[in-house]
Amino acid sequence: MSSERQTLAVFDRLRSGAEPLSTSELAAELNCHRDVAVEALDELVERGEVESKTIGDERVWWRGADSTPTDDATNSDSDASASLASSQFRSLVAEVEEYAIFLLDADGTVVTWNSGAKQIKGYDAADIVGEHVSTFYTEEDRTAGVPERNLARARETGRTQDEGWRVREDGTTFWASVSITARRTDDGSLEGFTKVTRDMTERREYEQQLRKERDLTEEILNTAPVALSVRTADGTVLKANQRAQEVLGLSEAEIIEDPDDIDEWSAYDADDEPLDDHETPTARALATHEPVYDEEVAIEKPGEERRWFSVNAAPVFDDDGTLERVVSASEEITDLKEHERQLERRKRELETELSEVLGRISDAFYALDEEWRFTHVNERAEEIFGRSEDEMLGEAFWEVYPESTDAVIWEQFHEAMESQEPRSFEFFAESLDAWLQFSVYPSETGLSVYFRDDSERVEREQKLEQFASIVSHDLRNPLAIAEMYLGMARDGGDPEHFDEIDRALDRMQTIIDNLLTMAQAGESITDTEPTVPSDVAEDAWQHVETHDATLDADETMPTVLADRDRLQTAFENLFRNAIEHAGTEVAVRVGTLEAEPSGDSTDASVGGFYVEDDGPGIDTDRPNEVFEYGYSPNGGTGFGLAIVNEVVEAHGWEISVTESDTGGARFEVRYEKDDGWDSGWN
Repeated sequence: MSSERQTLAVFDRLRSGAEPLSTSELAAELNCHRDVAVEALDELVERGEVESKTIGDERVWWRGADSTPTDDATNSDSDASASLASSQFRSLVAEVEEYAIFLLDADGTVVTWNSGAKQIKGYDAADIVGEHVSTFYTEEDRTAGVPERNLARARETGRTQDEGWRVREDGTTFWASVSITARRTDDGSLEGFTKVTRDMTERREYEQQLRKERDLTEEILNTAPVALSVRTADGTVLKANQRAQEVLGLSEAEIIEDPDDIDEWSAYDADDEPLDDHETPTARALATHEPVYDEEVAIEKPGEERRWFSVNAAPVFDDDGTLERVVSASEEITDLKEHERQLERRKRELETELSEVLGRISDAFYALDEEWRFTHVNERAEEIFGRSEDEMLGEAFWEVYPESTDAVIWEQFHEAMESQEPRSFEFFAESLDAWLQFSVYPSETGLSVYFRDDSERVEREQKLEQFASIVSHDLRNPLAIAEMYLGMARDGGDPEHFDEIDRALDRMQTIIDNLLTMAQAGESITDTEPTVPSDVAEDAWQHVETHDATLDADETMPTVLADRDRLQTAFENLFRNAIEHAGTEVAVRVGTLEAEPSGDSTDASVGGFYVEDDGPGIDTDRPNEVFEYGYSPNGGTGFGLAIVNEVVEAHGWEISVTESDTGGARFEVRYEKDDGWDSGWN
C-alpha cells in the first residue's frame, strides 16, 4: 500500500475521514517523523484529497469533502456539507489547547466547550455550558456592563476584539485577548456567537518588563554623567543623551541631523595632531568592528576653546553577527589635561632645579641607568671626559670611557648594582694622569657616580657622600613616583593619581630647598651684626607651621654677633624638629645659658643659649648622631638638624643635645665671649 493510501486510511480509521487530526497524531499512526508526515500530507492537499488549517501553533488535517465517503445517499448535498462543516468545526476546536474556543447563543449563553477552554479557564464543560459569558468577567467589568457592550458590538459590526482581565473557575485572574464573532443564519438572523480567548498573561508581563527595561535604559542614558550616543551601522546618529547635548551645546535633533557648522569643527588626537573624520574612535569602531577604549580626543568648535574627551566606542551585533549599532561614551577630561600639563611643567622646573643643584657640586658627577647608559652628566664630568653631556647621554659608559673596563671599576660598579649598596674606591686614570676617588650609589634604576682628585677627598668626602645619597635615593624616588603616576594619570585620568604626583613633587621641592639651604649653611660667615637671639627666634616662629605649639622666648637674652638670616634658619629648623618629633601641641622655650668660667678664671668666658621642648626627648645612645646628614628615625628628610649644625659651626660655635627638665630634647649652643657676644650690648 502506498504512503498516500496509508495516510488516507488513517483518517478513515480514526476520524471517519472528516474529523481533523493533528500532525503529531498522524506521525504517531504512520510511525514516521513529523516532517515526513507533513511532506506526504502536503502532497495530498495539493491533490485535493486532504484539507489543512493552522490553529495556534498546531496544524490539523482532515479528508476533503469530495473525497469523504457517506453512508446516507438520501441526504441532499447541502445537508451533507452542513453536517461535514459542523463536524469539522467541533473536531477543530476540540483539538486546540492554546485557545478557548466555544459557542454562545444569541443571549450570550455558553453552548459548547473545548479542551483549550478548560485548560485556560478551568471549567469542565458540564459546569459551564448553560452559563452566561459574563461569568468570565471581573466584578468591576460586570458592574460596568462590559460583557453586554462586547456582545452588542459584535452583533452590530459582526466582530469585536478586546483585552482585559478575566476570571478562572478558581477565582484567579489572567490577561485575555478575546474575539467575539457573530454567527448568522442564511436569512441573516443572529444565531449566536463564536468566542475565542487566549491567555496573554505571560506575554503581557513580558511586554511590561520590556517597557520597564526600555524606560530604565532611557533613564540611564539620559542621567548618565558621561556623553552617550548610539549610531547605526551606516553612521547615522540614533540617540544622544542629555550629557552629550550639554557637552556639544546642541539639541538631540541637531546632533542627529549634524549642526550647520560641522565642517568647521576640528578634532585632534592625544598628540594634538588633527584627526580626519574616518580616524575618530567611533569611525574606527564602525570600520573595523572592533572596540576602541580610552582614546583621548579634542574637539574645537569655531570661536571656542579646545575641549578634551576620553572616548570609548563599542560595536553591537545582532544574532547573525551583523553590525547593528555602535555605542560611544565620552567623558570630558579638559581639566585633567590642564592639570597634567601643569604637573609636566612643574616636573620640568624641578628637574631644572635639580640640575642646578647638581651643577653646584664641584666634583664630577654622572648617572647611569640599569643598562649602564648615561642619564645625566654635570659640567665637571664633561671637562674630565672631554665630551659634552649631549654626546654622552644614552651612550654606554664602557664605550665612552673604555679605560673603565679595568677590573677595579668594572667589579665595583657591578658589585654596587648587585648588592644595592654604595661603594667607594680609588682608581688611577692613566688618561688623566691622576688618582680618582669614586663614590658610587646604586638604586633600582641605576648608579649615581661621583669622582674627584684624591687631593680634595679628605675635605669633601663626607659632604659628597651625603649629597650623593640624597640625590641618588631621596630625590630619584619621588621623581620615579611622579613619573609612574603621571603615566597612570594619562591612561585613566584618576584624580588620585594627580594627588600622588603632587605629594611626590612636593617631597622633591622640600628636598631641593633643603639642599640649597644646606649648601649655603656651611659657608663661612664673614658679615655679622649685633643680634638678640630671642628676637630672631620670634621671627623664625612666624615662618614655621606651628599648629597648636607654643613658644616662650626669654626677652632678656644677651646680644651676640651673628649673621641674622643664617641664625633664623637654624631656629626654624630647631622648631620644625620639635613639632615633628614632639607633636603639634609641643611647648618650646628659648633661653640663656648661664655663663661658665674658663680654667682658673672666675670671669665668665663662655656664654650661649638653648632651645628645649617638653616632648619625648632624644631616643639614642649617641645624642649627637642627630646632627648627621640623613639621620631621621621617623622618615623625615634628615636635613634639619644637620643644617643647624652647619650654621652653628659656620659661626664658630658649638652645639650639643641633652634632656630638658621635662624629659624633652634640649639643644645648647655655646660660644666664646670674645668670639660670640659683647657684654656692652646687653
